[in-house]
This record gives sequence, structure tokens and C-alpha cells, in this order.
Amino acid sequence: MPAVILVTNDDGVHAAGLHALATALDGLGDVYVVAPDREQSAVGHALTLHRPLRVTQVGERRFSVNGTPSDCVNLAVLGFLPERPVLVASGINHGSNLGDDVTYSGTVSAAMEGTLLGVPSMAVSQASAGEAGFESAGEVARLVASRLLVEGLPAKTLLNVNARVPGKDRAGNGSARAAVLLDRRGTAGVERRRGLGYLRGESRPGQRDAAAPRPDALRRPRPHGGLGIRPQLAAQEAAAVIGGRREPALVATGEQRHGRERERMVAEQLIKRGIVDPAVLEAMRSVPRHLFVDEALRDRAYGDHPLPIGESQTISQPFMVARMTEILKLTGREKVLEIGTGSGYQAAVLSRVAARVCTIERIPRLAARARLTLEAMGASNVWVRAADGTMGWADEAPFDRILVAAGGPSVPPPLVEQLGEGGRLVMPVGPEDAQRLRIVDKVNGQPKVTEDSTCVFVKLIGKYAWEG
Repeated sequence: MPAVILVTNDDGVHAAGLHALATALDGLGDVYVVAPDREQSAVGHALTLHRPLRVTQVGERRFSVNGTPSDCVNLAVLGFLPERPVLVASGINHGSNLGDDVTYSGTVSAAMEGTLLGVPSMAVSQASAGEAGFESAGEVARLVASRLLVEGLPAKTLLNVNARVPGKDRAGNGSARAAVLLDRRGTAGVERRRGLGYLRGESRPGQRDAAAPRPDALRRPRPHGGLGIRPQLAAQEAAAVIGGRREPALVATGEQRHGRERERMVAEQLIKRGIVDPAVLEAMRSVPRHLFVDEALRDRAYGDHPLPIGESQTISQPFMVARMTEILKLTGREKVLEIGTGSGYQAAVLSRVAARVCTIERIPRLAARARLTLEAMGASNVWVRAADGTMGWADEAPFDRILVAAGGPSVPPPLVEQLGEGGRLVMPVGPEDAQRLRIVDKVNGQPKVTEDSTCVFVKLIGKYAWEG
């Protein structure tokens, strides 16, 4: 059964922000909405004690409660839902929740209640919706939720996410509490940057949240270990490519040129060599490969060869990326495990042709850099983990497909175990200097092995491969 995600708010069960949040998280698990039957803004962390609570079903997996946001979380987590939720998401609130606003906010208090009950929780607010709606905050919420479902949160920590509407003047953004406290303070000017040291408050996609740091290598500032370009720069340029926000002259001389190079790559390196899957060809045509290599190598990004990415690793030859992807025979509904994230390029291609991609990289600095670039590109269905790939990803198994982007002496047993019935695995197998693509299909619980073309990949390092 898919994991259960609880969505609630303080604006009421029929609020547009609630619907946008539930829609954004759909696909990460079974989303259940349990929310107040009317607006409960500024109720803080109140619980109902002296009257019965009533739950009314208002739609499929959608329920209203005649209580506060904290009541809703209590009911849902402590037994109302079919399973205990793996994530509590509260919002999307219409207005920022910053500084001392968080002590009054029903949105934040719902996330606090989830945290006290031991469930990773986040509150999501958008400074101003207006005609733009809540899609921007929903996008941010999905990216944050995807990471939380993989990494979790430290004990007694919640995330308070405040999203800014693209193109809005920050001076026009208002606090969620402004209208509520108008009479109490006798002024409409509610200060938004008091108390807790927030700087202008609103976060943007890609920024870190102001949560307590985890003892995790990927969350500490480190040298990126590349050949010269900073990973942040690559991420910013990826966002510029996807959002079309670069200067027209740069687009004409840069991105249009790279677009032509991708077209040439697909025509001359892929189609002429027998790649025929339309979805794979379109993915290779649309993913900006040059953003996954060092700036000094970008003029060679679409050449018929691998390229170094630092840490003695490489980005694979375009044909090999396309061939391994095509071998998987993806329909768009599969959950794929990739071993050997590297630059993140193969994961980006997979993200265009699969429902979800879980990718493991042995080297933390490469994993961190790939995650930045993938997130900036909007690849919200890709989860990155730094670990020994030969052990697989047991808590996400089974997988419909597994792609190993490094060569080993044999297929690691944990990967075969984590391959679902009817699933397919592809991996380079053989000596260090020459391998063949091995294809493993699981039929009636047993592996059926065939082989494809010859290849040469970097070594697969780990417990069930070449030892590091």
C-alpha cells in the first residue's frame, strides 16, 4: 500500500490553497485531506476539549472536522486514517508566516502538532496568491516533500516554508496575521521581520529552509570537488534554461546553439545507431546535457564521448545513456532505481520517461551537486541518496526497473532481490577494462539473464562489487 500523506490547513477544507497542496503532493503517496470545516486562522496551537469533534466526509479521501488544525492532525495521526502518515503538510496559507506570526498561525501549529506526534511535518505559505494562484508554492512544497520522504527530519524539528510568487514585488507581500490583528493593534501595518531574525522572509525554490541542520554530509557546506565551476552556478543556469529567464542575447548565442547541438546529437549519434523509442529520443533531445558538465567542457558536452565530472568519475557517452534507457522499456509508470548518480544526467533523462527515480551516488559531493542541478531543473520525481549503491535502496523496494551506471564483476545480489516481479535490470558486467551490458528480467521470481552490447564504464565500488 502506498505511503499515506496528511494534508491540512487553517483556512478551511474548501480553501484553494489546500486543494493546490493536495494536488502538488499527489503521486508521492496516498494523499488524505483532514481539515477544519471553517476558517481557523490565528487559533495557534489550540485543542478542543469541551465539546465532541465530528468528522464529515466531503469527498474521496477528503474530510472536514469541526475543530482546529491541531485537532485535525491529532485525529488523523492517532487512528482515523488507514495508516499512520509518513508526512504532515499544512497549507498552502494565503500570506506569509514569519517571525512571531508562527506563534499565532494555525498553519504552523498543525505542522507543530505533527512534529510532536513524531511525524515529519512542514507548513507551507505563499506571500500573495492573487491571479497567480498557489502553483508556485505547490511546486516548492513538492520538492521539499520529496526530500523529506527520503531524508526525514531531526527530532522535534519542523519546516516552515514561505514561498514568493514569481514576479511579485516583495514590498506588496503581506503577513497572514495582518488582517486578523488589525483591531488588536489598531494599525494595518504589521511588521513582518521582527523577532526571529528572518531576512525578508520569502523562500524560493532551491533555497534551504531554516531548520536545524542534520549531521549529514550533504547538508554541510563543502568544496564541490569539480573541475572549476561551482555547483550553485550550474543550478542557477539550469533554472534559467527551464524558466527562459536569461537575457535574449544569451539565449540566442547560448541556449539556441545548445539546442541545435542536441538535435544533431539525437540525429547522428542515436537514430543512426538504432535508438528508436520516441520517448527516449525526446528525453535526450530535451535534457540540457551541457549543464551537467564543467563549464570549461561545455563546448564538448554533446560530443560522441564520455566526459570527466571530477572525483575520477565521468558522464556517460550520449549513446550509452540512450541505449541503457531504451533497454529498460519504460512506459512512464515505473519506479526506477539508478546506481551511480554521477553528474545526474542519466537520472534527468530517466525522470522524463519514468514515474519516479531513486538514484544512489557513493560520493557525497557528487550527490550534492547532482541534487542541486536536478532540483533547479524541476525534476521533482528524482530522489538522490549518498550511499553504497551495491546495497540498493531496501526501504523503497521493490523497483520496476534498475539501471547500474558503473561496471562490476557481477550483478550485486541485493539489486536482484529488490527487483520486482516482471521487472528489468541493466548493468555493465565484466573486467575493469571491458564489459557487456547484462540484462536481468525477473520472471516467476527467478532471474532470466541476457546480454547486449560491449561497453566500458567506471568501476562500481561497494560491498558487492570492486572494493574501494
